[in-house]
Amino acid sequence: MLENLDMRTLLTVGAMVCLTLAAVMVYYSFTRKTYPGFHSWTLGAVSVGVGAVLIAMRGLLPDITTIVVGNTLVGAMPLFFINGMNIFNKAKWKHKKIDLTILATFTAILTTATYIYPSLYIRISCLSLILIFFFSKFLYILIKDTPPLLL
Repeated sequence: MLENLDMRTLLTVGAMVCLTLAAVMVYYSFTRKTYPGFHSWTLGAVSVGVGAVLIAMRGLLPDITTIVVGNTLVGAMPLFFINGMNIFNKAKWKHKKIDLTILATFTAILTTATYIYPSLYIRISCLSLILIFFFSKFLYILIKDTPPLLL
């Protein structure tokens, strides 16, 4: 059954959902008064939507755009969420330089695993690890800094 699923179609549908959410968030952020951090969350939704579109365009656009830029945008999405959560909680982003260095290292590994030592498994593993790490950090910030009344 799973062999009948086309990854490009799944990515396109996922990208459309993300971009629809991003469009609503962009509209809402410009027309309504929003709470602190909402603009950063909106950038996260735009980032993952555009990244998914680029990944789905593999074979139609150059690999640097579809693999490296697309996956970097998907990997950056939780950083926008972390930034928005810190803004919302009026907290300081303690490890911002480290997180951005990790993202830059991830981009370098993607480039290496695309051009020098081509490996789909390395790219998938790195993206999965980055997302697990950053989303775990986001969850930690959410639980630690958000007032209990809002949880």
